Amino acid sequence: MTATMKWTYRDCEVEITTTFDISANSYLTPIVEIDCKDGRDRQTTLTTSKAFRTAESAELFGQDMARKWIDENLETA
Repeated sequence: MTATMKWTYRDCEVEITTTFDISANSYLTPIVEIDCKDGRDRQTTLTTSKAFRTAESAELFGQDMARKWIDENLETA
């Protein structure tokens, strides 16, 4: 089972997919794909070794990961 949420933060489209991690006893892990349209068209994928019991928890952690990456890598206007 997977769940996907799409979200926009600053000038970036973010897609967070939560998937079951068999090695973590079927807990959920987020995979974060970021596509920034800041003039340099940057795309990146973020993963973590952390696992969560609910899709909501995994999505919230994924949003935090995305927010931090975007804030650190996008130049301020």
